[in-house]
Amino acid sequence: MHLREILLSIIDKVLKTITPKEVFNKKFNLENNFLKIQDYTLDLSKTNKLYVIGFGKASSAMATEIEKFLYDRIEAGIVITKYGFKTHTNKIKVFEAAHPIPDENTIHHSKRILKLLNQTYENDLIISLISGGGSALFEVPIDDFSLDELKQVYSVLLHCGANIYEINAIRKLISKVKGGKLLSYIYPSQCISIIISDVIGNDLSIIASGPTFITSESKHSTREIIQKYYLKEKLSSVSLEKILSMEESFNKFTNEIWEYFDKKVQNIIIASNENVVISTKKLAEELGYKVFIISEKMEGEARLVASNYIKIISDYLNQNKEVEKFCFISGGETTVTVRGDGIGGRNTEFALSALYELIFHRDIISNFNFILASIATDGNDGTTDCAGAFVDYDVIKNSINKNLNPKNFLTRNDSYTFFSESGGLIKTAPTFTNVMDIVIGLFERKKT
Repeated sequence: MHLREILLSIIDKVLKTITPKEVFNKKFNLENNFLKIQDYTLDLSKTNKLYVIGFGKASSAMATEIEKFLYDRIEAGIVITKYGFKTHTNKIKVFEAAHPIPDENTIHHSKRILKLLNQTYENDLIISLISGGGSALFEVPIDDFSLDELKQVYSVLLHCGANIYEINAIRKLISKVKGGKLLSYIYPSQCISIIISDVIGNDLSIIASGPTFITSESKHSTREIIQKYYLKEKLSSVSLEKILSMEESFNKFTNEIWEYFDKKVQNIIIASNENVVISTKKLAEELGYKVFIISEKMEGEARLVASNYIKIISDYLNQNKEVEKFCFISGGETTVTVRGDGIGGRNTEFALSALYELIFHRDIISNFNFILASIATDGNDGTTDCAGAFVDYDVIKNSINKNLNPKNFLTRNDSYTFFSESGGLIKTAPTFTNVMDIVIGLFERKKT
């Protein structure tokens, strides 16, 4: 089998392992009135009414699955997912909104959820289905913060090179529902959040901006973030003033809410990037590859990380000359500082940066058949219609024949166009899940 076929087969199989359908089948069990979610058991006989809310790229698919277990018990439900990610449900209402920049539907449907929560009481149960993308898809901004201001803040943060921790630190300040604030609307009902993580280390305060998780302090200084990314030059002075004015009140919860959080709120992660890394490793080993996991916490500027990874791979190949077949794996999520006006996402930029570095590693090109891919597990790399891209000898050859200079495309942040012309795009369509990104490299030593 050709390396390209092997790689695409691995990707297809791995993505199926982290779909809500697969995960719910493995992690959920209902016997009589007892619902078991991983190691947590819930006695449903103590619940009056059961409501379902949710937000994120996987929330609709999660709603589809939870109806299979709890359909007769669900009083009502509302979830918000990304345009094109809607799945069939019978009782839970599914609405769509924009991602990664909120739109009118984001706020309108988010307020629908808050209105639903207004009719709940102490003995009710709220099941919250949370996944990556929830930060943009579920949002009710603070008073006097307009949608246009919200869009500008989101856009600037996503393009300035800030990491997810820094981005969410700002987003929490201008939101009525992030950073645990949603709990004030769910209170005093019992709350169980079922979460598919898209964050390195599965930090509950970061996934979808932590709507049902509270912490005593912010890990990042707002003023330092503003200075680090020159936000004074990119945001209006009015928006900055509103953001800074909210810093003093960050996570100022009442003792009542803290006690409620400790006693009646559960946050349960049912899938994460770790599952993808483990599944990829298992599949590669079954195919006879020697597996080397470069990182399970991949982060940083995409082009710099990719360049460094090729150097690591080159060193490893040269140091292990007795091995014939290698598989290199990394999981996590990089960032891109957008300086050009091209089309692309962090995964196509990673792949293009890897290609550029490979050109200077004749030891790899001369001695190995290879393919390396970087993909977003949700099927959407940035705002493009691809999951990511791959690099192999044919892609490099095509780029040379078509006079495609990778450095020029990187300068314009135009990686999607490069791979569209060279033949390296990977299109999976929406996967209805989201556990960050995966980088997979297959290298087979040429026969001499």
